[in-house]
Amino acid sequence: MTRFLVTGGTGFIGQHLVNRLQQIGEVRCLVRKPTKNIFNSDVEQIRGDILDNDCLHDAVKGMDIIFHAAGAIKGLSAKEFYDTNVIGCRNLAAAITKSSTSSTTVYISSMAAGGPATASSPRTESETPHPVSTYGRTKLGGEYEFRKYSDNIRVTVVRPAVVYGEGDLSSLELFKPISTGANYIVGSPEWKMSLINVHDLIELLLLSVDGESLASDQNSSQGIYQAAGIEAPRLDEFGYLIADALDVPRAKPRQIPKYITRCYGAFFSLISLVTRKPNLISIDKTRELLSGPWYISNEKAIRDLKFKQKVYLSDGLKAASNWYKEQGWI
Repeated sequence: MTRFLVTGGTGFIGQHLVNRLQQIGEVRCLVRKPTKNIFNSDVEQIRGDILDNDCLHDAVKGMDIIFHAAGAIKGLSAKEFYDTNVIGCRNLAAAITKSSTSSTTVYISSMAAGGPATASSPRTESETPHPVSTYGRTKLGGEYEFRKYSDNIRVTVVRPAVVYGEGDLSSLELFKPISTGANYIVGSPEWKMSLINVHDLIELLLLSVDGESLASDQNSSQGIYQAAGIEAPRLDEFGYLIADALDVPRAKPRQIPKYITRCYGAFFSLISLVTRKPNLISIDKTRELLSGPWYISNEKAIRDLKFKQKVYLSDGLKAASNWYKEQGWI
């Protein structure tokens, strides 16, 4: 039976991934604090994190396939992003190399590592990366750390688009205002946005195990796959799709001026510094949102991995909205 290690298994993507992997093999998770509320007794839990070299060596032993889903999406400083997203990858790659196991590693990066599209056409894996945020730069930095070890270990990188679905608290913030009749846009209305349902992403991650191996050359796109659905709605269309999923009237989209968006980011950055609690909305995040269309191509994954989308946007948004309603959050 195939033995899997998952880092970041308590997160949104990680939980869905663990549930899927349990159907096909034995699962081990690296967790900061073992829990019975998320995993069942069949999941082996190893206490520690990706900055703890000792526990990493124990975690990777005997594993056939490793999914690295752990990462920082918010932080109080650039150092917090760097420690988790860059040093964490370095530590994991070193642990795998030292263990001398013939495992395959799939690193779940982000489309933020590539940067926004520069025109009406989607960004491809072969384009030179141009991250515009600390998050994007450190996710790309994590890819570079794995490249350093690519002569010794087999690694594939997957860069997902905006991931949504049941259990996602981040996307909830897109649904809430529309459920009350508000439809605000950050960025240009004509910009397209790539998304992927979490269930489709999990299947693509499984397919990527047999994909190309990452090359040591930083200019090579070998071993990198972007993950996105077929549909990429314009920003001024997306709110309508969410309204339809929620069964509420469509509200006219209103573009938030850039200076207000920046002030909003600065306000939450200040709140984070005062409370010492990081917030997803920040100066860095609003800079990212205003930098261009987050629109990526999935052609390579379709061609090379035979990826087939199963959850289309309208159905996925409907399932997510129903889940939010069941939780009493909308």
